[in-house]
Amino acid sequence: MEASLVQPDPWLGEATNPVGRWVVQMAAGTNGGAPVYRTYYGNGIDTILAMHIDERDLPELEQLQLPRRTSGLEVIAGSGVIRP
Repeated sequence: MEASLVQPDPWLGEATNPVGRWVVQMAAGTNGGAPVYRTYYGNGIDTILAMHIDERDLPELEQLQLPRRTSGLEVIAGSGVIRP
């Protein structure tokens, strides 16, 4: 990425946030606006890499961002031998 002539610019969130589930959303001249992003967020997408975004959509998109998910899993032993 450092060798690229252009650098990605995070408009929402922080560059240090985990990526999680992601999608590349490219469209010729338009991206569908906040309704399209709302659909992605509503279906578990954490990160959207987009070519275009209308700045007027940013306030709504900031409200739609998913809270950070915790990773890992809980193991509940029902029987058997448990070893560390």
